[in-house]
Amino acid sequence: MAHQHPNNHPVPPQAHAQVHAQGAPARPPDAPRLAGEARLLVFVHHSVPDAPMQEPYGDNRRLAALGRRWLKAAYVAAVAEKRRDLAGGALQGYVDNTFAGFVDRWVTVYGWRQQLYGTPAGADLNAPQETLLIFETYAGAVVAQKDLGHQALMEWIASLV
Repeated sequence: MAHQHPNNHPVPPQAHAQVHAQGAPARPPDAPRLAGEARLLVFVHHSVPDAPMQEPYGDNRRLAALGRRWLKAAYVAAVAEKRRDLAGGALQGYVDNTFAGFVDRWVTVYGWRQQLYGTPAGADLNAPQETLLIFETYAGAVVAQKDLGHQALMEWIASLV
């Protein structure tokens, strides 16, 4: 049976084993805590028609667009800090080869796929593009939330790398 992560994210037992086997901590770092409005926007499937804009977040498409660049920047910065042995081209190659796996691993560990609502029948939430969109939207909400912002995102992603 899955237990609850401190942020009320169900964490499947197999996710712990997988992450532990890959060298990450057995207990994942807490994801930045989102305000209620942000959580609602993050966990509605992108196929749901536009909802009214919520200040300061906008809608989930806006959060995904905001998170897209910030998530990648945070990942590149964290990898560059951790892997100082990688020169420019090698760093880019490493990021290109590991980013999708990083995203999939943490979306799984935090149990975010199971928290989505409004998902249409037949949607494959394990598809790489769906998985990426979930993480990008969460990252965008972290950046947009006034008490968190881009620094909280950078620190959190660094703790996951």
